[in-house]
Amino acid sequence: MVEELVIHVGDCKTGSTSVQTTLARGLFEAQTHALAYPTTFNHNPLARKLRSDKSGAWAQAGKLAKAFGASDARTGVISAELLEFVDPNDLAALFDGPFKPWRDRFRLLAYVRPHAERFLSTFAERTKKGEFGGEMDGLAARIKNQGILFYTPRVSAWKSTFGERYNVRPFIRDQLVDGDVVRDFFEFVLGKGALQFSADTGQNESLSLEDLVLMRYIIAQMKAQPGDFHGAETAFGWNFSPILAGQSAAQSTKLKLHESLARTLQDTYAEDAAALDGLAFEGTPMSDRMARAVDGALPEPQSLAAEDHHSPEVLRLATANAMLLARIMAADPAHFRWATQPEDLRPPNTPPSPQAAAHRGVVLRALAAVRRRLHKGQDRG
Repeated sequence: MVEELVIHVGDCKTGSTSVQTTLARGLFEAQTHALAYPTTFNHNPLARKLRSDKSGAWAQAGKLAKAFGASDARTGVISAELLEFVDPNDLAALFDGPFKPWRDRFRLLAYVRPHAERFLSTFAERTKKGEFGGEMDGLAARIKNQGILFYTPRVSAWKSTFGERYNVRPFIRDQLVDGDVVRDFFEFVLGKGALQFSADTGQNESLSLEDLVLMRYIIAQMKAQPGDFHGAETAFGWNFSPILAGQSAAQSTKLKLHESLARTLQDTYAEDAAALDGLAFEGTPMSDRMARAVDGALPEPQSLAAEDHHSPEVLRLATANAMLLARIMAADPAHFRWATQPEDLRPPNTPPSPQAAAHRGVVLRALAAVRRRLHKGQDRG
């Protein structure tokens, strides 16, 4: 049985994909002790269940507890950035249930990204996944209403629930081990010592403005096609973006805030930044970053119109590809979501889609009818 649990609780947009990819693919070698990480990629399904289906969450936690109980590794790791949106008391309750063997032997780790940087990264994320198709100012208003970037109440609640077991760090390069969140995470889990990585620890790299605009255009063309995709377009955005970002481009412009929006973010979140510094950090890292939000901001918003960045021929090809992909997605959304994932990070079994299941039912009923007719024919003979 593992001696300790470490639960990585986010936040979103703080390098979670890089951490999870390194864990899931075993891209590290530690001389101190072994880790148990029982999942194909991450534990976000547990986080989702904790928000919507408590009994389902306890069942999933029970499976994890069984895996940790059967492991001879010293440390078990759970990583789910969507725990950011979970009531900490619901997670704590698991330590009176499935995780009870580790009730006195666990640590939590969260990273918090400065407000303006988190907003810009969230805009890119939601755009590439087809979750938002508007301008930056519109998303800023939506996020303000959702309260996502008012960090202090949430961090305070987690500290109140878990006390010193809850560790929160600023997601700022010069405050991370070697400027790398993956190395910082592993040093937290394993302690200082010999640690090697067998691949680049950077994942989910930022898209250029040109690439982001192209993905936004492609997904808009997909959504214009008939059919219900059941989230397949989101899977496309998530899995196609690293492929696109990995291809060299003739032009690569960095996505930036514009000055009026940067000042709006300062007016909205400066008080929260100062409160979070006082609650959780040494010095004033969040306030310092907030004060610099206007640095490098552009006088006017960047254009998000596809025709301002790509030729008519590029857009023609993008439209044709989007139409074909939409046809494939609508035919079997569940399989599309599964198949677009990297092969080594896919769940073990292809989930049946409603359409595919219905089709199989029709086929099986038809075969049964044929068998009945054959049997009747044999009986007559």
